[in-house]
Amino acid sequence: MKYSTRLKASFIIIILFPILLIIMSHSMFGKSQIEAIERNYGINMNGYKNWFDTTMVMDKISKEKEKTIQQAISDGKFDNDYISYAEKLNSELEKVFSYLVVYDNEKFTYIGIPNEISSEILIELPAISGKNELWGKAFLLGETEKFLVYPNYLEHRDGTHGIIYLLAETNRMLPEVKGYLMEFRFISIIIIVLMLICLAIWANKCFFRPMRKLKRATQRISEGSLDCRVEEEYEGEFDGLCRDFESMRIHLKDAIDDKMKYENETKELISNISHDLKTPLTAIKGYVEGIMDGVADTPEKMNRYIRTIYNKANDMEKLIGELTLYSKIDANDIPYHFIKINVKEYFDDCVEDVRTELESQNFVLSYFNYIKPEVCMMADPEQLHRVINNIISNSLKYNNKEKGVINIRVREEKEYIHVEIEDNGKGVTPKEAEHIFERFYRTDSSRNSHTGGSGIGLSIVKKIVEDHGGAIWAAGNKNVGLTMHMMLKKENK
Repeated sequence: MKYSTRLKASFIIIILFPILLIIMSHSMFGKSQIEAIERNYGINMNGYKNWFDTTMVMDKISKEKEKTIQQAISDGKFDNDYISYAEKLNSELEKVFSYLVVYDNEKFTYIGIPNEISSEILIELPAISGKNELWGKAFLLGETEKFLVYPNYLEHRDGTHGIIYLLAETNRMLPEVKGYLMEFRFISIIIIVLMLICLAIWANKCFFRPMRKLKRATQRISEGSLDCRVEEEYEGEFDGLCRDFESMRIHLKDAIDDKMKYENETKELISNISHDLKTPLTAIKGYVEGIMDGVADTPEKMNRYIRTIYNKANDMEKLIGELTLYSKIDANDIPYHFIKINVKEYFDDCVEDVRTELESQNFVLSYFNYIKPEVCMMADPEQLHRVINNIISNSLKYNNKEKGVINIRVREEKEYIHVEIEDNGKGVTPKEAEHIFERFYRTDSSRNSHTGGSGIGLSIVKKIVEDHGGAIWAAGNKNVGLTMHMMLKKENK
């Protein structure tokens, strides 16, 4: 699920879930308090209809208390000395914020109203001379109080009369309602706090923790450490962000590793070229000094010295050519000129070019061309010739037999031309064969003037073959020989 969707859902839950919980708690606690009020005061609350209407609640309670007063009047409890009874009854009424006032024989004989309540309430109580003047109830206002007033006519046996007033405060809540409000507030606060805690935990898990992890990783990368792996353990956008960050880190690390590898390879190339240039330069210098000193005092010696100088200069030119080609490979700027060539004729000419050199170095060359005369392919003749020369030069360089053998076989395989160049040199192990096309890789780490070389010959071969849309690999065994397999695409008819 996307985080935008999660955020919307979370906001809806944050709003609705507490409301639902609060409504449920209101229903649960409210119901229990209503039952308590009905049980304690003997009234019917009719559900939540009159829950916060204190006037209505006090009216219901007062009507029940008024029945008690009327029964006491009927029982004659207010005929003689009724002060003690009035005090007892008033103490019961005070529990529900109601009070008793007795007006008898044209004077107040008992006042149950607390002293702190306004005395104006007594003044506003009307004197009633007869039972027919009674009213059901009245609503009186004091300085800070509001009262419902219920008058009850009191008639003594001696013919005198009085009024018993029941006053009920309407600006106070019952203890049960206050308790409910306290519980409701407490539960509401707990629900809100729990929701905030859940929101904080969720936000920390889904937002802040991955952000902290990414921040630490970014800080470590800025400090130069690229080994800080970011786990993809989240969902939605952060999973993609972590994955992209990890991909960026890997690419950046690979780029730096490649740069360091390139710098090391460049240093090694310079070292190799410097070493390989130093050898022919030393020889050239020595032979030139010999000529200058008159050591070559015969035409034969002079001819031998000059030919040696020429050969060493050719070696230097070849090394410089490899260095130039290496720079073009590195810049992916090898100049290709693809043309249509006849496969049989082309490889026949290449073999004839190398035959003389091989025979001069006591090598036996065997050549087998099974290609049909009409088969052609698109290739750069010069660069492909460089491939063959580099492979054969490599065979000459690493041959450790008294009589070297090189076999060249060319044949068709479906849409490819398969070229095999096999020697009987010292060969390589299967593990070494997997790496011999890498730049500067050497099966023998030791260097000498005989094997020498820049170490990039076979990497150049691989690059040229692949740019022709082909493939090349090596196979052989140690001290048995090495076979280079090259697959080149035929021209589509």
